[in-house]
Amino acid sequence: MNSICDYAFAKIILSSPKMESPSISNFLYDLQKKSNVDFSSLIDFCNLMLPFMPNAEHKSLRKVCAQHFTAASATAFEADIDKLCYSVIAKLKTRSRNIDCVSDIETPLFVGLIEQIFGIKLSNPRKFLFCIDDLASLVEPLRSVKQLQSIQTSADYIYSFIERLLDENQLSKLSCKLANALNKQVSKAELIVLLITLITAAKALTETLSNIMILNSKSTNETKDKMKNEIWVKDNIGGILRFAASTQYLVRVSNLEHTLQNSNLIVGQQCLIDIPACNADQSFFKNINFETIDTEYEKKHLAFGAGNHKCIGRYIASLIICSFIPKFYSQFPYAYIDVNSLQYKKNKFAKKLYSGRMYLEGLNGN
Repeated sequence: MNSICDYAFAKIILSSPKMESPSISNFLYDLQKKSNVDFSSLIDFCNLMLPFMPNAEHKSLRKVCAQHFTAASATAFEADIDKLCYSVIAKLKTRSRNIDCVSDIETPLFVGLIEQIFGIKLSNPRKFLFCIDDLASLVEPLRSVKQLQSIQTSADYIYSFIERLLDENQLSKLSCKLANALNKQVSKAELIVLLITLITAAKALTETLSNIMILNSKSTNETKDKMKNEIWVKDNIGGILRFAASTQYLVRVSNLEHTLQNSNLIVGQQCLIDIPACNADQSFFKNINFETIDTEYEKKHLAFGAGNHKCIGRYIASLIICSFIPKFYSQFPYAYIDVNSLQYKKNKFAKKLYSGRMYLEGLNGN
């Protein structure tokens, strides 16, 4: 399967009703018969996950949810997001060295998002984080039976945890708002899996934030100065995300025989979309340099996907980045990530940092 690096062609594929996400449920069902391992709960879980739904079912659920994820509705959480970002940054002020980008920034921000924005109080943050990471790896190819069993256990744990909070009326903020709004429009199971899907997306967001800081560490002082400007970040968020998206690949499958841009596709044929390559396609974008983002006022990118499967939480995600980045670099203008210290998790479909040493005062304390 050759990867697609053409931005315009990728947009057509992602927007076409004749292309849809691959069915993980079908794969698991076949594997269950071959391995004699019970994957029934994970199959049920995947059937309810918005990103994996067939087009018709996806469109129906998305239509119900979309009205609650507008740009205007996202602003209701702006004050809470600002407060959270200030809190994460404040904890860094007492330390100038031995900062890890993941454990000291990415993870506290994610946990804060879940508790303070989603309104889900975590009884065991470490286990919850492990299970979310485990669940996110579901899209990775060639998962072994043992790995998929682990993912199923993680999905069961998160589902049961959120179900208990829902039953005991212990959800607040975004989760409570969605539960009340969608109460008569979706099933209880659909609501829980929707929340888990959004939580998984929040984890990808914090991973994208790390990628932004890594790119900025390689930039000129002029670019770093711009990152302190909240208005500049808001105006250029599209360009920033275009270069820093955590997602590396998206797969789409033809649901009938047809032709797309002179390419004949048969039923079941897969298309692998290379997100970083498409976002740096020189035939479409004039600027492919992170350091000159603002030379082209460009909001088009595939960081949030495209078409009917475009991330429904993209407005809140953009708010979080637009809040954290200028606040962080205003406080630590010389913050620098040692690119030689970077260690990444073993993922093919997403760029996930495992650890990265950061100097808040820059190299040599300057």
